[in-house]
Amino acid sequence: MSAPEPETLEDTDPEGAEIVPFTDEPWVPRIMNPEVGLPAAAVAAGVGALAFWLRAPDGPILAAAAGLLCAVLVILAVIDMMTRRLPDAIVLPAYPLLGLAAAAAALAGEVTWAQAGIAAACMAGCYAVYWLICFFTGGMGWGDVKLAGVLGLALGLAGPWDAVYGVLVLPMILGGVIGFPMLFRGGGKVEMPFGPFMVAAAVPVLMMPDGMVPWLMDLFR
Repeated sequence: MSAPEPETLEDTDPEGAEIVPFTDEPWVPRIMNPEVGLPAAAVAAGVGALAFWLRAPDGPILAAAAGLLCAVLVILAVIDMMTRRLPDAIVLPAYPLLGLAAAAAALAGEVTWAQAGIAAACMAGCYAVYWLICFFTGGMGWGDVKLAGVLGLALGLAGPWDAVYGVLVLPMILGGVIGFPMLFRGGGKVEMPFGPFMVAAAVPVLMMPDGMVPWLMDLFR
């Protein structure tokens, strides 16, 4: 999950070890470190290129949007793992950019306006579900909530079930499968970033919506 902004001069993990000194953007020093940034950029570029290639039959606008978003999601996962943050500076601009991409895709005939409307509804629905979880349980951070809306919009362009599985179902399953054993190692309490699970679930669905969703529907039937 994404932690709230630190109120002290440095952020710490639950064991008291320093994560990163407090700055206006505390994730920047970590991702700009060549030891982290270069491998992360290479993986992000590879994932983005693969997503673009796989989505190319859907049209250049959708392919470019999927490729760019997948690359950004990889970077977000790395940032969240290292700093427990999903920075607004990266997440929030994705809303208008994806909205413009959806409108452009509709104008180009790559999707219908009805599909764009469904995507907007998926954005609102995914955001609302994560907001409720965050507000009533505190089990997620507000960064996760904001990212859920972005993923709902992106996946919803392919259909509502893409958003349901990619944003609501798979991340919870992945988080549970990995988090449950950690409860026994952490004495019954464990804190872990949720963003990487969201990314791990959403990226395959973004890459292969026509293949992943039918397979998932058969799997959970």
